[in-house]
Amino acid sequence: MRSKKFLVLSLAVLLGGLLFVMPANAILVDDTDDDFTISWLLNAGSADNDGDITPFTLQATASVNVTAVSASSITLLITLSNTTPGSHPDARLTSFGMGVTPNATSVSFSDPQGSDGGMVNAGLLGTNFPGGFSDIDVCSFGGVNCQGGATGGLIPGASDVFQLVIGGIFSGGATFSPFPIKFQTGSGSFEFGGTEGGGGGGGGAVPEPGTVLLLGSGFVGLGWLQRRRQKTKK
Repeated sequence: MRSKKFLVLSLAVLLGGLLFVMPANAILVDDTDDDFTISWLLNAGSADNDGDITPFTLQATASVNVTAVSASSITLLITLSNTTPGSHPDARLTSFGMGVTPNATSVSFSDPQGSDGGMVNAGLLGTNFPGGFSDIDVCSFGGVNCQGGATGGLIPGASDVFQLVIGGIFSGGATFSPFPIKFQTGSGSFEFGGTEGGGGGGGGAVPEPGTVLLLGSGFVGLGWLQRRRQKTKK
């Protein structure tokens, strides 16, 4: 009886841990059908990635259309929108980052709408994305650089369509995650991560490596518990 209770308790602990620490999914892109979306939301009174508290809600969305995939490059047509609610004209969306695996080796930016006051350029990051995000390969920005600035970016209610051609060794496709964003406001700057969605076709959402490792560890533990229970019965 004691062995059975131990097994049930251990299962609960293992499964509870899996549910608690399981990270967000990455987006696998290996086909032009692998379009995806990203949404960002930082509620008023919440802390951003480096602990700054926003006095009002900040919100944005992105629709990512995969227009070309090859062994050496992936082309994305992105519609980025600042959907911050309320009257906050100074809440400018100034930078948008993407982690890429395998690492991106180049990026080119083009804007089919011309100079429209949105994102104006993109580049590879040699340092962390603002707010302390690491492993971010590509940054699109509306100011002078990824760090933002006094001007540029998307004001609330505005959208921008731009294209990124990302170079790298992508013979098996590439995974995209995380997606940090930066807002510059009259109350300071705020940087926070996005939530990925979609990813159709032959690609789609795949677990991060940490999730796979954790699941594997959980199944090994369950196997050990089962063998222990069988030995106890003999």
